[in-house]
Amino acid sequence: MRLFTAFLLPLVLCAALARAADSASENALKAAYLFNFAKFIEWPGALGPGFKICSLGSNTLGKALDSLEGKSVKDRAVHVLHPAGVESARECQVVFVADNLSGRELAALGNAGVLTVSDEEDFLDRGGHMLLARDGDRVVFDVNLAAVRHARLDISSRLLKLARSVR
Repeated sequence: MRLFTAFLLPLVLCAALARAADSASENALKAAYLFNFAKFIEWPGALGPGFKICSLGSNTLGKALDSLEGKSVKDRAVHVLHPAGVESARECQVVFVADNLSGRELAALGNAGVLTVSDEEDFLDRGGHMLLARDGDRVVFDVNLAAVRHARLDISSRLLKLARSVR
C-alpha cells in the first residue's frame, strides 16, 4: 500500500491532470475553429450589430467558448450565448451543438441561416454542417456541403481546401 501511495498515486494523479489539460486545450482549439470558420462564411441577408456564437446543449466547450466574447468577426463584436433551445438558437450565426439534435431540429437551424458545428460522430449524417473530429493528436473538420448550401451559407473555397473531407 505504501508503494501505491508513494509512487503510483502521484502518477495516477498526473495522468488525470494531463487528460484534463488535454481536454481544456482541445476545447480551446475547437472554440478557435468556430471563430475562424466564421471568417470564411457569408450569411444570407444583412448581419445585425453583433455576431452571435452559441453553444446549444451541455456546455462542453465551457470557458474556451466564452473566451471569444468581445473579439471581432466581420467588423462585429462576438457575443457568446448559451440558448436554452433550438428556437432561441435561430438568432445565432454559429451554433456548436453539444447535445444530440434530431434532423428536424438541425434543419430548423439551417433554414434560419445558422452554421451548425458539432463533435458528434453522426452529426453530418443528421444534416449538420461541420464536424470537428480527432485525428490522432490533431483536431480536423469535415463539411456537409449540401447542407451548408441548403442553409444558404456561402463557404469559402479556401476553407473547404483545409477540410479533411467534403461531401
